[in-house]
Amino acid sequence: MNSTEQTTKNSDNESPRNYKTILLEVQRLRSRAGSTAHKRAKLLCAVFNDTVFRADCGNVDDFRAADILDSYIDDLCLGFLDLKALLEYYPAKRHWREGRLHRMFQTMMAEKESATTRRPRRSSKPVAEETKKALAERLETARRELAKTRSAAISEVDQLRARIAELETENAELRTRVAELEAIIEPCVYAA
Repeated sequence: MNSTEQTTKNSDNESPRNYKTILLEVQRLRSRAGSTAHKRAKLLCAVFNDTVFRADCGNVDDFRAADILDSYIDDLCLGFLDLKALLEYYPAKRHWREGRLHRMFQTMMAEKESATTRRPRRSSKPVAEETKKALAERLETARRELAKTRSAAISEVDQLRARIAELETENAELRTRVAELEAIIEPCVYAA
């Protein structure tokens, strides 16, 4: 493991720091509660992504790691995963100045929900109809090609059967001729 994997950079991109140092800073900032929530969220996200932190915790999954980090923000109205989602949605520090995290979270959830319900449903039907028409055309084209291929195969089989009949007739004629020639040659061979 190299040194960059063993350390976590702080939020101001200064020198790399150990996740334990970051957690101590988060605890120190706890006394100012909501006014430092943005910085605390950024620091805890850095710890959350730290491979050494995960290894020290027994290589836990995201949910267990979040449970561990929840204890550093129990004075806030949100758990770590909610705080992380809030930071991803509102990355700018200016959104966090008032420290009204619960209201920010409600707004975020409402905006996300309205974004999912705003999708126009009418556009999906024409696409479905176009898809059905395209599939029907492809199916019809495939059926025509299959019919042509089948017709050609049947024709080829008929031609081969006719050729077999011709060859069997020729073969019978040749066997008869060979028998006649053997009958002529056989007395000559014994006489000599």
